[in-house]
Amino acid sequence: MDSYASSSSGCSSCSGPEKREENEKEGNCMAEGKENQNKKGKKTSLNPEKWKNRQVKRFRNPGKAYTSTSKSKKLISERNICGPCGNICTLKCKSNEAGRQSIFKGYCGMLDLQRQREYIVDHTSAIKPKYRYTTTENHRNLNSAFYFEENGEKIRVYKKLFKATLDINDRPIRTDLVKRNGSGNVESDMRGKHVHQKTVAPEVKDSVRKFIKAILRIESHYLGAQTTREFIECGKSLADIYRDYKEDQERQQLPYANYVMFNRIFITEFNISFM
Repeated sequence: MDSYASSSSGCSSCSGPEKREENEKEGNCMAEGKENQNKKGKKTSLNPEKWKNRQVKRFRNPGKAYTSTSKSKKLISERNICGPCGNICTLKCKSNEAGRQSIFKGYCGMLDLQRQREYIVDHTSAIKPKYRYTTTENHRNLNSAFYFEENGEKIRVYKKLFKATLDINDRPIRTDLVKRNGSGNVESDMRGKHVHQKTVAPEVKDSVRKFIKAILRIESHYLGAQTTREFIECGKSLADIYRDYKEDQERQQLPYANYVMFNRIFITEFNISFM
């Protein structure tokens, strides 16, 4: 470092165009290095809370309006309490608008599909007939009775009033009753939780990490003490590096990861940039 300082002081009398060009180049490199250090790069971690399907769930479960994630981008209106069953009701339901509104808000306020399913199952019971023909091999499914709670007491209501109060149709009722097991509990939602997803063997991931660690690092002359980021020569792109990794694994007759996995490990587990 002292020898570099002495040589610089000895050449301070030189004021030719070459010296000015060299100083300008050095200043530009330092400015560019600081800019790259402050600029947010590509290495971002996953944030599931910003996924579109998660955002839709946050609106759908409490009954708010949202736009579907399908190709049609259908606008789903906000759920509201519907009118009572009217004169067609055979149970002569006493509809209390304030009570129905409280039930609707409590149902939507659960904010969780599993809890809403449990609510429907808890307020539904099978109607067992007094007599069934013994000659019938396959009996039809039992009808269901629907209830609401008022002052701690279950009051049976007409199915139309039950659906109108919660603003649901027959589909969630059928689904929830099918998911009810023998003990009366509702099975948890298994969408995306099965064990049949394709997985990458740990040995393959370790081969990627081992290959990346073996890449020769170069030192940054301008950001050496200012950053923990490592640098490699920019003579090759990340795709070129992956092709080298793939060829190396094929030469050893070993399994290799695809480019997506290689890119994910390179970005999320290493702090490397190209110089």
